[in-house]
Amino acid sequence: MDQQSSTQKFLIIATITAMVLFVVGTYIANISHTPERITEDASEQPSLGNPKAPVKVIVFLEPKSKESKNFNDNVFPQLDRTFIVTNKISYTVVPISYLADSGMAAMALECVYYQEGKTFNNDLFFALLNTMYRNQSSSESWTTEDNLVQMAKQASQRIDTDRLKKCLASNVYNTQVRRNTDYARKLIGTLETPAVFVNGVRVKDYSFESLSKAIGVDMPATKAPSASKESGADVVPSEQ
Repeated sequence: MDQQSSTQKFLIIATITAMVLFVVGTYIANISHTPERITEDASEQPSLGNPKAPVKVIVFLEPKSKESKNFNDNVFPQLDRTFIVTNKISYTVVPISYLADSGMAAMALECVYYQEGKTFNNDLFFALLNTMYRNQSSSESWTTEDNLVQMAKQASQRIDTDRLKKCLASNVYNTQVRRNTDYARKLIGTLETPAVFVNGVRVKDYSFESLSKAIGVDMPATKAPSASKESGADVVPSEQ
């Protein structure tokens, strides 16, 4: 009788233990698959659209990344035409640097963004960003100061190239670029771009269709021209 009672107790304890382990395991698995989420304020990063829009899209881009170029050349114009100029979303870009010799290009973007000090120049930032990607070269040395200044001249007459040269020479925004990059690494681990977040949650399929669904609109993709307010002409970077 005692042996039967002990067996029953053992079975009950084993069953409860198994149930507890299952619940804990499921909880841990759910945590490990939680999408990367942005929790910090990105309001001072370069942005377009309506800052008060209920949907906020934040994109981490690397100047020398081919995938970033493809996103900016093909997906961004569709987002711009459909959601940004119509003030349905806020669209923010965080420039980062993890590829060889891309730091100078990322700093150039920060230089034009902060050209007027505390007054943010969103239009100049996006004009230079679009020009960089349109003229992205397979050459490892395209991100030289001379090439970046030439791109800036083509991107907008409002860019003060003398101030840009001084800014690049001083490396004043190197810390900002490193901070951006460290933040991206904290969010996504292994750095890869573009990294797109919609209302704080990463959307790994960054096609226009997928992002439209994440934004809350199911739409087919359509081709659109580059939509920056100030566009730059093609520039062939000089080989160093």
